[in-house]
Amino acid sequence: MKTLVIGAFGYLGGRLAKGLVDRGHDVVLAGRRIRESGSLGRTTAVVDVLSDVETLRAAIREHQVETIVQLAALDEIEAVRDPDLAVRVSGEGTRRVIAAAKAENLRKIIYFSTFHVYGRSFPARIDEDSPTKASHPYAVAHLAGEGFCRESNATGGPCAVVFRMSNGYGAPVDLAVERWTLAHNMFCRQAIETGKITLTSSGTQRRDFVWFDDVAQATELVMNAPEAALGEAVLGLGGGRTRTIFELATVVSERAELLTGRPVPIERPSVGEPTPDFHFSIERLTKLGYATNEKLAHETDVLLRSLQSAR
Repeated sequence: MKTLVIGAFGYLGGRLAKGLVDRGHDVVLAGRRIRESGSLGRTTAVVDVLSDVETLRAAIREHQVETIVQLAALDEIEAVRDPDLAVRVSGEGTRRVIAAAKAENLRKIIYFSTFHVYGRSFPARIDEDSPTKASHPYAVAHLAGEGFCRESNATGGPCAVVFRMSNGYGAPVDLAVERWTLAHNMFCRQAIETGKITLTSSGTQRRDFVWFDDVAQATELVMNAPEAALGEAVLGLGGGRTRTIFELATVVSERAELLTGRPVPIERPSVGEPTPDFHFSIERLTKLGYATNEKLAHETDVLLRSLQSAR
């Protein structure tokens, strides 16, 4: 199946595209700007989701794709800086991609949203029927895209599948991707560059973490699934377990010490009780055959070695 991955030169997009390529998919990597260092040797295309629908249709026809994965979005920092653009890209941009896909008779689109649509604090259990309480520009923007996916599903297609994804982890395809504010990436970089890990809080916050190769696994499953098996086509995508930020830092510290041969201390301003645990449901995905893998130590090693080699 030939797939157009829009946003393929970002952090998640790069790893997802690689995961699909590794699974034998014919992937066209698309984005507003092409980063040759992250092209994976595949076909690339300049695609701006805010282009007019006819331009987007032309890209679909040119590359003869059968499925679209829509990842184009501002990150959480950019969304705060320019919330108007964030909503336009994730909302209106997704609407235009869907309109182009419908006009070209594509049967399926996969849209990446975020678990942040559930709000800033979480109940004991989160599933796809939990109320959305988006209160951050990043979450609000993604929720706008979800709305157009629901509209597509309610008005004759294409089938627009929404992934509400938790925190992804994995070494970036290209170290030039600027996502070093994310906890795992930041801790690995600090460990190599400063020999220590510095937390800005007690690190007691709990998060669900999902391996990027599992994200590719889930994407492939949804690509191949019959529409009837997808239900309302909103799926929680996570790793099936939570850990605190301090526990994440501890894994990085231990792996960095093994690599460098010297202790990598963790500094934090205070020690507190862990925040309440919660269950992030992935049950809809597991019914499709999804099975999670714990690869945090492996991905930490890969990223630490890459950072060390780049110094």
